Parts: sequence; structure tokens; C-alpha cells
Amino acid sequence: MAPAGGAPVQVTHGGGFRGDWSPDGSRIAYDKQVLQGSVREADYQNTIEIAEASTGKFLRKVSQGNLTSPIWSPDGKRVSATRGNTVWLIDPETGEARLAVQFPRNLVAMFRAAWTPDGKSVIVNLRERASHIVLLENFWTQ
Repeated sequence: MAPAGGAPVQVTHGGGFRGDWSPDGSRIAYDKQVLQGSVREADYQNTIEIAEASTGKFLRKVSQGNLTSPIWSPDGKRVSATRGNTVWLIDPETGEARLAVQFPRNLVAMFRAAWTPDGKSVIVNLRERASHIVLLENFWTQ
């Protein structure tokens, strides 16, 4: 919705949360959670989808399931996501995801894997018994 008012634009369809705008503002990547059983079973399947920000038009679904918390790289060429003790890189043009790093099983990524301003590193908050924040230096070099 524009600051001056008007009709809101629905960007996600069938659910969506933890959205992140692409650096150029043209797309949004977001989590989508689909219930797989009854509400009592609380069995959810997470996916990441990318939509056109201005219209909400669905563009693509990420190939790898159960990824969450998408974050665009500063140049808009990659999206980071987490799942359990792993961090993934996603190509937003194809939706293909690849495993970037896997931490020991006793560590779990909390929240989002955020990019540094230069787009070469990602910072991840890991949980064990206590919370740890780690910097993955030179995470991406071209």
C-alpha cells in the first residue's frame, strides 16, 4: 500500500512469512509453510518462494524443501537460507539450491543467515546450549 493510501497488494498467496525484499525492490523471497496433517499433528512442510513485489505474481519455488528464512545477497544474485544445522545458497533465477555449509549436529542455525555488505560473507546465529554468533568469512568469492 502506498504511504498516501490506496489498495494493498497481496504479495504472497496461500501463506507467507519472513519475507525479504531483493536489493532492487523488484522481488520478494519468503517462507511458505504448508500443513501436512491435522493441526494437532503440527507437521509442517516449509518451502521458499519468490514473487514479483509490485504485483504478487508467483515467479518460482525453491527446489530444495524445508529451507527457511531467505535473505537476498547485496547484489541480488543469491539468496541464503537455513535448515537445521545447514546454510544453503539459492539461485533466484532458477530456484536451484545448493548446500553451502553444514555445522556439527549439536549446532542449529537460529534466525537468518545474513549477508555482509560486500556480499562475501554470511553471519549465522548458532544455538547449542548457549547461543553463538559466527562469521563465515569469504563465504562467497567470485
